[in-house]
Amino acid sequence: MIFFSRWIIQWFYSEKNQSSIIPIGFWWCSLFGGIVTLLYANHIGSFPFMLAQTIGIIVYSRNLFLIYKSKNENN
Repeated sequence: MIFFSRWIIQWFYSEKNQSSIIPIGFWWCSLFGGIVTLLYANHIGSFPFMLAQTIGIIVYSRNLFLIYKSKNENN
């Protein structure tokens, strides 16, 4: 549900702005969904699944870092 909600957030935000935009909520939902999925992958003991989720979590975290870094530089 967390992963699905990120697409709904992105769709509504883009429609509102009449442009393809990825809002910060998309990245937060991705990060939390990735963490929950990583915990599940660990629970079932699937190393490839854990590795894939870890890579995704790094990407989501990096995007959030870049967003907040940019906001701090503009203030």
